[in-house]
Amino acid sequence: MDRYIVKLGNVNDIFDAEFRYFQEAPALQRRQAERLAFLVGSVGDSWEDVELACLVLFLFAHDVEGGEDAFRGKTFYDDPILRVRVYLLIDFIREKRKMYATSTG
Repeated sequence: MDRYIVKLGNVNDIFDAEFRYFQEAPALQRRQAERLAFLVGSVGDSWEDVELACLVLFLFAHDVEGGEDAFRGKTFYDDPILRVRVYLLIDFIREKRKMYATSTG
């Protein structure tokens, strides 16, 4: 998890231009993230947090997991590693978004 967070960088910069962050992501990773986010649903969190967490997972999985397409063929409900990564990233992003909202007033 820590390696995903390091790869993500300054989350506040992403929140400032979140729409652009999604638009500039490679189409393949964006589609994979959208598909996974749809399967995850809102899980009590904002849709934006779920979608951003899924995008982060697919943008950096190659570097963090060490495989070309680390989650290819794996499903959200059948793969506990994938599920844990997504939920931890959602939690991280949700907490950072709260801090960001507080700091920007």
